[in-house]
Amino acid sequence: MKLPLPAVCVIASMSFVAVACGGASAPPQGPAAPAGGAPAAASTPRFTSETTPLYPREECKTLIPGEDGSDPTLGCPALPGYEVVIQFTAWATHVRIDGPETQVSFSGYVGDELEWRLADGKPFAVIASVIGDEERERDPNAAVLQVRGIAGWPIEANVPITVKNAAQAARDMADAGYHGKPQEQAPPP
Repeated sequence: MKLPLPAVCVIASMSFVAVACGGASAPPQGPAAPAGGAPAAASTPRFTSETTPLYPREECKTLIPGEDGSDPTLGCPALPGYEVVIQFTAWATHVRIDGPETQVSFSGYVGDELEWRLADGKPFAVIASVIGDEERERDPNAAVLQVRGIAGWPIEANVPITVKNAAQAARDMADAGYHGKPQEQAPPP
């Protein structure tokens, strides 16, 4: 009896992240049947997205009032259990996501919304369009879609917006980083 070779996926990260899969051409047959029972059901998560608009809006609360002409620090609603904190400086926007086992930040010229990746309705990654100040001066198309894991998932990838179907490539990077179980995080110092 000839058994199919398992598929192998590799994730590489530099300035652009790519996923390459190779191996057997036949799809996996699923888990083996337990002794004396029916085959175990394979569980593939259902990946979806939700978005959170950024920047001042009615739902945001002032956490720290602005002084001497500076902008306030805002706390904005997000998915249940998470909060988006927005701070502005002279050259950048700083967006921080706080939640269960999560503190993720995006800094620079941040796009108009966050895209949350969910597996079976539970968030595991966030995607934001970001361009640094120096990059913006050289090339306004130098923005990247930054993909960051939340709730313990160790996902970190960047996809330049100039890549064909960049938004889908960023979603694919997030989904490829989902392993069904978050890594345990070290306690804060």
